[in-house]
Amino acid sequence: MEEVAKKGIKEGAKKLQRLKDVTDFAIAWVMQRSWEGHAVPLDAPTIRMLKRLAVLDATETDPETLRSSAEHFIPKAKDLEFTDAASLIADQYCREVNPTCSKCPLLADCTHGQQDSKTITTKAKKAK
Repeated sequence: MEEVAKKGIKEGAKKLQRLKDVTDFAIAWVMQRSWEGHAVPLDAPTIRMLKRLAVLDATETDPETLRSSAEHFIPKAKDLEFTDAASLIADQYCREVNPTCSKCPLLADCTHGQQDSKTITTKAKKAK
């Protein structure tokens, strides 16, 4: 990996893309964690969370385009911190099935979570 990194991050990423079964997430992870490049690895839960927060286009599906969009909003100095926090929030609160929006620390900024919380509250009132 060091030899690849010496040739430059972009060239290293191109070499990684040629390997079988290497995902955009894995390439971004190596770029961010090993080569200290500005890359934001996005897994499916993090993409879901960022789409619900309207940070990413809800209709976009291309992983590289989604990552580029996220990198536009996240400064390099904060990309490690963002990746760790986003993964944690996506895993604990912003699940695909049975999300716990009402407990999420990002609820105030998330229209999806606000709508979900209203739906849960309405259902609870009707159940009484």
